[in-house]
Amino acid sequence: MQVNTLWLPALARTTELPPAEVRERLLTRPCYNIAAAGLILRTCLGETRGNLLRAIGNYHSHTRLLNRRYQARVLRSAAALFLPYRPGRR
Repeated sequence: MQVNTLWLPALARTTELPPAEVRERLLTRPCYNIAAAGLILRTCLGETRGNLLRAIGNYHSHTRLLNRRYQARVLRSAAALFLPYRPGRR
């Protein structure tokens, strides 16, 4: 998962670990990294009062344009992974 270093202080407070330790764990422990990303997404979901797409966008950026572009990118990726295969479609 991509966890921005901007989140280090908040994650350090939540886990009661020094920021350097949180950074090390994010880099070297995949399960820790995924759990941290889940916590961040849950925080974003709370900010958006349950609006999943906006929360996904907020995970990336609170800037409206960047948020919307990221939402579209995630939707395209999800469609590529989960929609039925149709010949000639990429």
